[in-house]
Amino acid sequence: MLGALAPVSAALRMYVLTLNAALKDTGVHAATLTIGGLIEGGDIHATATQFHPELDLPTLNPTEIANTAWTMYGDRTKPEAEFAAIPIPTH
Repeated sequence: MLGALAPVSAALRMYVLTLNAALKDTGVHAATLTIGGLIEGGDIHATATQFHPELDLPTLNPTEIANTAWTMYGDRTKPEAEFAAIPIPTH
């Protein structure tokens, strides 16, 4: 069901990064904030825990996400940030 989401997400990410690079000298900042997981207290998290309380689902802290978004908006130095409920190993 989510198979089509990956290529579209990758394309959108590359578009934003390319746009950010093209606009760097204009004062316009483009950035992307990727949220990969359930946000604590969100509607999807509430539904998932309601119907499957036995699952210990990893969640993301909404305050941390908001702080990162606000910092990105104010600093305008980072073109992207990512939050992942399940850390992906990097090589």
